[in-house]
Amino acid sequence: MIRSRFTMVSGVLLLVVGGGIALVSHCARRALGPAEKYRLFPQSAVITFPDYLEAGERAFDATLKSRAGLFNGSRFEGAAKAEQAIVRVRISYDLDEKTGTVSTSFATGTLIQSGRYVLSVAHAMERAREHQDSIIGIVLCDGRSFQGKRPSLDHYDPRDTRTDWCLIEIDQPPSSLPSLIVGESTQGEQLVMGFPGRHGRSADGTVALDDSTVVQPLRPLHILCRSLDDKTLELLAGCVPLGGISGAPCTDEHGTLVAIERGYTESQHDNRTVVTLDVVPTDGVLSALRALDSK
Repeated sequence: MIRSRFTMVSGVLLLVVGGGIALVSHCARRALGPAEKYRLFPQSAVITFPDYLEAGERAFDATLKSRAGLFNGSRFEGAAKAEQAIVRVRISYDLDEKTGTVSTSFATGTLIQSGRYVLSVAHAMERAREHQDSIIGIVLCDGRSFQGKRPSLDHYDPRDTRTDWCLIEIDQPPSSLPSLIVGESTQGEQLVMGFPGRHGRSADGTVALDDSTVVQPLRPLHILCRSLDDKTLELLAGCVPLGGISGAPCTDEHGTLVAIERGYTESQHDNRTVVTLDVVPTDGVLSALRALDSK
Protein backbone atom coordinates (compact mmCIF):
# COMPACT_ATOMS: atom_id res chain seq x y z
CA MET A 1 0.00 0.00 0.00
CA ILE A 2 1.14 3.56 -0.59
CA ARG A 3 0.15 6.50 1.59
CA SER A 4 0.43 10.28 1.59
CA ARG A 5 4.23 10.40 1.98
CA PHE A 6 4.47 9.18 -1.62
CA THR A 7 1.85 11.49 -3.13
CA MET A 8 4.60 13.66 -4.61
CA VAL A 9 6.44 10.70 -6.04
CA SER A 10 6.61 12.19 -9.52
CA GLY A 11 8.89 14.86 -8.09
CA VAL A 12 11.21 12.40 -6.35
CA LEU A 13 14.72 12.13 -7.71
CA LEU A 14 16.90 9.04 -7.50
CA LEU A 15 20.48 10.10 -6.84
CA VAL A 16 23.05 7.54 -7.94
CA VAL A 17 26.27 8.21 -6.05
CA GLY A 18 29.07 5.78 -5.39
CA GLY A 19 27.14 2.69 -6.37
CA GLY A 20 23.92 3.41 -4.47
CA ILE A 21 20.56 5.05 -5.13
CA ALA A 22 18.92 7.46 -2.71
CA LEU A 23 15.47 8.98 -2.82
CA VAL A 24 15.83 12.75 -2.67
CA SER A 25 12.62 14.55 -1.81
CA HIS A 26 11.08 16.80 0.81
CA CYS A 27 8.43 14.13 1.36
CA ALA A 28 10.60 11.00 1.58
CA ARG A 29 14.25 10.27 2.31
CA ARG A 30 15.35 6.64 2.27
CA ALA A 31 18.50 4.97 1.00
CA LEU A 32 17.55 2.33 -1.55
CA GLY A 33 20.80 0.37 -1.36
CA PRO A 34 22.91 -1.37 -4.02
CA ALA A 35 20.37 -4.08 -4.79
CA GLU A 36 17.80 -1.56 -5.90
CA LYS A 37 19.86 -0.32 -8.76
CA TYR A 38 20.99 -3.73 -10.04
CA ARG A 39 23.79 -1.91 -11.86
CA LEU A 40 21.22 -0.32 -14.15
CA PHE A 41 23.04 3.00 -13.89
CA PRO A 42 26.79 2.29 -13.81
CA GLN A 43 27.80 5.96 -13.77
CA SER A 44 26.90 8.53 -11.16
CA ALA A 45 23.89 10.52 -12.29
CA VAL A 46 20.68 12.10 -11.14
CA ILE A 47 17.68 10.33 -12.58
CA THR A 48 13.94 10.57 -12.15
CA PHE A 49 11.84 7.89 -10.54
CA PRO A 50 10.27 6.90 -13.91
CA ASP A 51 13.83 6.54 -15.31
CA TYR A 52 14.59 3.97 -12.63
CA LEU A 53 11.37 2.04 -13.27
CA GLU A 54 11.97 2.19 -17.03
CA ALA A 55 15.42 0.68 -16.48
CA GLY A 56 13.80 -2.08 -14.43
CA GLU A 57 11.49 -2.85 -17.35
CA ARG A 58 14.47 -3.00 -19.69
CA ALA A 59 16.26 -5.38 -17.33
CA PHE A 60 13.16 -7.57 -17.23
CA ASP A 61 12.91 -7.67 -21.03
CA ALA A 62 16.64 -8.34 -21.43
CA THR A 63 16.52 -11.22 -18.98
CA LEU A 64 13.72 -12.98 -20.85
CA LYS A 65 15.34 -12.34 -24.24
CA SER A 66 18.65 -13.75 -23.02
CA ARG A 67 16.84 -17.00 -22.35
CA ALA A 68 15.18 -17.00 -25.77
CA GLY A 69 11.90 -16.50 -23.96
CA LEU A 70 10.26 -13.31 -25.19
CA PHE A 71 7.51 -11.87 -23.00
CA ASN A 72 5.03 -11.99 -25.86
CA GLY A 73 6.36 -15.31 -27.13
CA SER A 74 6.01 -18.77 -25.69
CA ARG A 75 7.58 -17.89 -22.33
CA PHE A 76 5.06 -16.13 -20.05
CA GLU A 77 2.67 -15.67 -22.97
CA GLY A 78 -0.25 -16.39 -20.66
CA ALA A 79 1.06 -13.87 -18.18
CA ALA A 80 1.34 -11.21 -20.90
CA LYS A 81 -2.36 -11.63 -21.65
CA ALA A 82 -3.13 -11.65 -17.92
CA GLU A 83 -2.06 -8.06 -17.37
CA GLN A 84 -5.45 -6.82 -18.60
CA ALA A 85 -6.91 -8.12 -15.33
CA ILE A 86 -4.52 -6.07 -13.14
CA VAL A 87 -6.19 -3.01 -11.58
CA ARG A 88 -5.33 0.04 -9.52
CA VAL A 89 -7.11 0.23 -6.18
CA ARG A 90 -7.72 3.73 -4.79
CA ILE A 91 -9.11 4.19 -1.26
CA SER A 92 -10.32 7.77 -0.82
CA TYR A 93 -11.22 9.16 2.61
CA ASP A 94 -11.22 12.34 4.75
CA LEU A 95 -13.04 14.48 2.20
CA ASP A 96 -12.79 18.17 3.11
CA GLU A 97 -15.95 19.72 1.68
CA LYS A 98 -14.60 23.24 2.12
CA THR A 99 -11.44 22.73 0.11
CA GLY A 100 -12.52 19.73 -1.97
CA THR A 101 -9.34 17.84 -0.98
CA VAL A 102 -9.31 14.14 -0.17
CA SER A 103 -6.72 11.68 1.14
CA THR A 104 -6.05 8.60 -0.98
CA SER A 105 -4.25 5.30 -0.38
CA PHE A 106 -3.15 3.13 -3.30
CA ALA A 107 -2.66 -0.58 -3.95
CA THR A 108 -2.67 -3.09 -6.79
CA GLY A 109 -5.37 -5.72 -7.28
CA THR A 110 -6.53 -8.44 -9.66
CA LEU A 111 -9.92 -9.13 -11.18
CA ILE A 112 -11.06 -12.69 -10.45
CA GLN A 113 -14.28 -14.71 -10.61
CA SER A 114 -15.24 -13.35 -14.04
CA GLY A 115 -14.60 -9.81 -12.83
CA ARG A 116 -16.98 -9.94 -9.88
CA TYR A 117 -14.22 -9.45 -7.30
CA VAL A 118 -10.84 -7.77 -6.95
CA LEU A 119 -8.24 -9.71 -4.99
CA SER A 120 -5.81 -7.50 -3.07
CA VAL A 121 -4.08 -7.28 0.33
CA ALA A 122 -6.06 -6.75 3.52
CA HIS A 123 -3.62 -4.24 5.00
CA ALA A 124 -4.39 -1.88 2.12
CA MET A 125 -7.99 -1.71 3.35
CA GLU A 126 -7.13 -0.21 6.74
CA ARG A 127 -8.33 3.22 5.71
CA ALA A 128 -11.59 1.80 4.35
CA ARG A 129 -12.19 0.09 7.69
CA GLU A 130 -11.32 3.20 9.70
CA HIS A 131 -13.39 5.60 7.60
CA GLN A 132 -16.97 4.51 6.96
CA ASP A 133 -17.39 7.22 4.34
CA SER A 134 -14.40 6.00 2.34
CA ILE A 135 -14.76 5.21 -1.36
CA ILE A 136 -12.95 2.31 -3.02
CA GLY A 137 -12.19 3.01 -6.67
CA ILE A 138 -11.17 0.25 -9.10
CA VAL A 139 -9.37 1.44 -12.25
CA LEU A 140 -8.69 -1.00 -15.09
CA CYS A 141 -5.71 -0.95 -17.45
CA ASP A 142 -7.88 0.53 -20.19
CA GLY A 143 -8.97 3.40 -17.95
CA ARG A 144 -12.46 2.19 -17.11
CA SER A 145 -13.40 2.87 -13.50
CA PHE A 146 -15.74 1.12 -11.08
CA GLN A 147 -16.60 1.34 -7.41
CA GLY A 148 -15.86 -1.46 -4.98
CA LYS A 149 -17.78 -2.47 -1.89
CA ARG A 150 -16.02 -2.38 1.48
CA PRO A 151 -14.61 -5.90 2.01
CA SER A 152 -14.99 -8.06 5.09
CA LEU A 153 -11.75 -8.34 7.04
CA ASP A 154 -13.05 -10.70 9.73
CA HIS A 155 -10.42 -13.27 8.76
CA TYR A 156 -7.50 -10.81 8.82
CA ASP A 157 -4.92 -11.05 11.61
CA PRO A 158 -1.97 -8.63 11.12
CA ARG A 159 0.23 -11.10 13.00
CA ASP A 160 -0.46 -13.82 10.42
CA THR A 161 0.75 -12.87 6.94
CA ARG A 162 -1.21 -15.75 5.38
CA THR A 163 -4.42 -13.82 6.18
CA ASP A 164 -3.27 -10.62 4.42
CA TRP A 165 -5.73 -10.84 1.54
CA CYS A 166 -9.19 -9.48 0.81
CA LEU A 167 -11.95 -9.77 -1.76
CA ILE A 168 -13.43 -6.48 -2.94
CA GLU A 169 -16.78 -6.98 -4.63
CA ILE A 170 -17.31 -4.67 -7.61
CA ASP A 171 -20.58 -2.78 -7.53
CA GLN A 172 -22.59 -3.63 -10.66
CA PRO A 173 -19.76 -5.04 -12.79
CA PRO A 174 -20.29 -5.56 -16.53
CA SER A 175 -20.21 -9.10 -17.87
CA SER A 176 -17.14 -8.62 -20.05
CA LEU A 177 -14.38 -7.87 -17.53
CA PRO A 178 -11.10 -9.81 -17.86
CA SER A 179 -10.09 -11.96 -14.91
CA LEU A 180 -7.43 -14.39 -13.69
CA ILE A 181 -7.80 -17.90 -12.37
CA VAL A 182 -6.59 -18.41 -8.80
CA GLY A 183 -4.51 -21.57 -8.41
CA GLU A 184 -2.47 -23.35 -5.77
CA SER A 185 0.90 -21.92 -4.76
CA THR A 186 3.68 -23.32 -6.92
CA GLN A 187 7.45 -23.42 -7.26
CA GLY A 188 9.60 -22.05 -10.08
CA GLU A 189 9.72 -18.64 -11.72
CA GLN A 190 6.86 -16.21 -11.31
CA LEU A 191 5.89 -12.87 -12.81
CA VAL A 192 4.73 -10.06 -10.54
CA MET A 193 2.71 -7.29 -12.21
CA GLY A 194 1.68 -4.07 -10.50
CA PHE A 195 2.16 -0.35 -9.99
CA PRO A 196 5.29 0.36 -7.90
CA GLY A 197 5.41 3.92 -6.62
CA ARG A 198 2.02 4.45 -8.32
CA HIS A 199 3.65 4.11 -11.74
CA GLY A 200 2.71 2.04 -14.77
CA ARG A 201 3.13 2.09 -18.54
CA SER A 202 1.00 4.64 -20.38
CA ALA A 203 -0.63 4.31 -23.78
CA ASP A 204 2.48 5.69 -25.53
CA GLY A 205 4.70 3.10 -23.83
CA THR A 206 6.41 5.41 -21.33
CA VAL A 207 6.47 4.94 -17.56
CA ALA A 208 3.98 7.38 -16.03
CA LEU A 209 2.51 8.30 -12.65
CA ASP A 210 -1.04 7.22 -11.81
CA ASP A 211 -2.67 10.61 -11.30
CA SER A 212 -5.48 10.08 -8.80
CA THR A 213 -7.33 13.17 -10.05
CA VAL A 214 -7.99 11.62 -13.47
CA VAL A 215 -8.81 8.24 -14.96
CA GLN A 216 -6.21 7.16 -17.50
CA PRO A 217 -5.13 3.92 -19.22
CA LEU A 218 -2.11 2.45 -17.45
CA ARG A 219 -0.57 -1.01 -17.78
CA PRO A 220 1.34 -2.66 -14.93
CA LEU A 221 5.12 -2.96 -14.69
CA HIS A 222 6.85 -6.35 -14.43
CA ILE A 223 9.15 -8.11 -11.97
CA LEU A 224 10.61 -11.56 -12.61
CA CYS A 225 11.11 -13.72 -9.51
CA ARG A 226 11.72 -17.28 -8.47
CA SER A 227 10.00 -19.05 -5.61
CA LEU A 228 12.04 -19.88 -2.50
CA ASP A 229 9.02 -21.16 -0.56
CA ASP A 230 5.28 -20.48 -0.53
CA LYS A 231 5.76 -17.12 1.24
CA THR A 232 8.98 -15.84 -0.36
CA LEU A 233 10.14 -14.95 -3.88
CA GLU A 234 13.65 -13.86 -4.87
CA LEU A 235 13.82 -10.94 -7.27
CA LEU A 236 15.63 -11.81 -10.51
CA ALA A 237 14.95 -8.86 -12.81
CA GLY A 238 12.95 -5.67 -12.74
CA CYS A 239 12.51 -2.83 -10.28
CA VAL A 240 12.28 -3.17 -6.51
CA PRO A 241 8.57 -3.47 -5.53
CA LEU A 242 8.10 -0.09 -3.85
CA GLY A 243 4.84 1.15 -2.32
CA GLY A 244 1.71 0.94 -4.45
CA ILE A 245 2.42 -2.58 -5.71
CA SER A 246 1.09 -4.33 -2.59
CA GLY A 247 -1.64 -6.70 -3.69
CA ALA A 248 -0.01 -7.41 -7.05
CA PRO A 249 -0.59 -10.90 -8.47
CA CYS A 250 2.27 -13.36 -8.71
CA THR A 251 1.54 -15.51 -11.75
CA ASP A 252 3.07 -18.60 -13.26
CA GLU A 253 3.99 -18.70 -16.96
CA HIS A 254 0.42 -19.66 -17.86
CA GLY A 255 -1.01 -16.55 -16.20
CA THR A 256 -2.51 -18.34 -13.18
CA LEU A 257 -2.45 -16.31 -9.98
CA VAL A 258 -0.48 -18.33 -7.42
CA ALA A 259 0.36 -15.73 -4.73
CA ILE A 260 -0.11 -12.04 -3.79
CA GLU A 261 2.73 -9.57 -3.18
CA ARG A 262 2.60 -7.81 0.22
CA GLY A 263 6.08 -6.35 0.82
CA TYR A 264 9.78 -6.88 0.33
CA THR A 265 12.95 -7.45 2.36
CA GLU A 266 16.63 -6.72 1.72
CA SER A 267 19.38 -8.95 3.16
CA GLN A 268 23.10 -9.46 2.70
CA HIS A 269 24.49 -12.76 1.38
CA ASP A 270 28.11 -13.30 0.29
CA ASN A 271 28.75 -9.55 -0.04
CA ARG A 272 25.71 -9.01 -2.23
CA THR A 273 22.28 -7.59 -1.48
CA VAL A 274 19.40 -9.95 -2.10
CA VAL A 275 15.85 -8.64 -2.46
CA THR A 276 13.04 -11.01 -1.58
CA LEU A 277 9.32 -10.42 -1.97
CA ASP A 278 7.01 -11.35 0.88
CA VAL A 279 3.92 -12.96 -0.61
CA VAL A 280 0.59 -14.34 0.58
CA PRO A 281 -0.16 -17.94 -0.44
CA THR A 282 -3.53 -18.55 -2.07
CA ASP A 283 -4.86 -21.28 0.26
CA GLY A 284 -7.07 -18.90 2.26
CA VAL A 285 -8.34 -17.23 -0.91
CA LEU A 286 -9.24 -20.57 -2.47
CA SER A 287 -11.17 -21.59 0.64
CA ALA A 288 -13.12 -18.32 0.56
CA LEU A 289 -13.90 -18.73 -3.14
CA ARG A 290 -15.16 -22.28 -2.58
CA ALA A 291 -17.45 -20.94 0.15
CA LEU A 292 -18.80 -18.29 -2.23
CA ASP A 293 -19.42 -20.86 -4.94
CA SER A 294 -21.38 -23.05 -2.55
CA LYS A 295 -23.86 -20.28 -1.70
